[in-house]
Amino acid sequence: MMVVDTDTKEDDVVGCAIWEVNDKPDPYGEKTVATWHPEGSVEKEFAERFINGLWGFIGERVRRPHMGKW
Repeated sequence: MMVVDTDTKEDDVVGCAIWEVNDKPDPYGEKTVATWHPEGSVEKEFAERFINGLWGFIGERVRRPHMGKW
């Protein structure tokens, strides 16, 4: 997805996003590894604990797909 500024002559890009859809049969079985943080850093450990904890919380409550056909 890309957002452009149509008020400018060049339609400058002012924002963008890359979506990663997790469509695996068991998306909660595989642990997330925070590869965007340096190995051994406090930030990496925090991100992994936070994300994996959140996935565990969601996985216990969401039992069916919630993306796709509306």
